[in-house]
Amino acid sequence: MSLPASIRIFAVAALSLIITACGSPKKKQHRDSLHVAAGIGPVAAMAERIGGDSVTVECLLPSGANPEEFDPGTKALRQLSRSEIYFSTGTLPFEHRLASGFSGNLPDMLAADLSNGLEMIYGTHGDEPDPHTWMSVRNLAVMAANMTQALCEARPSAATYFRSRLESYNRELAAADSALTSQLAPLAGEAFAVGHPSLSYMARDYSLRQIPLSEGTKENSAKGMRMRIDSIRAAHPRVLFAEPGTENDMAREMAADLGIPMMTIDAMNPDVLTQLKNAAASLAASE
Repeated sequence: MSLPASIRIFAVAALSLIITACGSPKKKQHRDSLHVAAGIGPVAAMAERIGGDSVTVECLLPSGANPEEFDPGTKALRQLSRSEIYFSTGTLPFEHRLASGFSGNLPDMLAADLSNGLEMIYGTHGDEPDPHTWMSVRNLAVMAANMTQALCEARPSAATYFRSRLESYNRELAAADSALTSQLAPLAGEAFAVGHPSLSYMARDYSLRQIPLSEGTKENSAKGMRMRIDSIRAAHPRVLFAEPGTENDMAREMAADLGIPMMTIDAMNPDVLTQLKNAAASLAASE
């Protein structure tokens, strides 16, 4: 549910005041280690992978928090105030609120939107683009290139190091994409069900059909839920994926009713490749 305009304006003003108080009026002194902030765990893990021992990474989203509902407080703002780069997916509401809050107050900080160059998917989260861009091996390659460009801009002296680590990461991504392509090619056109539509980009990459139980953060009415269940049943999904937590209980019952396996998928797990590989293995193993 969106906040009233008056509350949104007040929140942005408060963010600005807090950041101004936390930030130094003088230009940050560069340290040996480049201090960066990442909106979510998967992006933080990517920063550690590419930045190596030349970066110190802080994640703004607390463990277990919902990224589509998270409202950043003073801790996140203090993390930003001591960072030289802020890496965002460019798709999550809390990232937009943070951007509004620090705009003009942290002139020395580089804000890097990792969604540049991505082809967004619409229709899964109302009028907004599907935010789960990182749940795709192919998207990760684009995001990693954007990240490396920002790191090199902030630390030209370490550019060779960052690019070398990017090349290593790209080889890992290419190998994963090749394996998933071989594994999922025989399933082209097949459907899978999902509690929350977090696998849209993976589905597009490998010509699969994602049938969500819910649309974004909207709650289904009883009638709407029945219609979605009927839609899922008619699609003959191979697997039902569910996020950790309470969604698992409902998903487990539905999977049993449909006679298909249920697997937990955690879009906030920093180890994205393992999540995607496990999802592919589950699909390939189902009949």
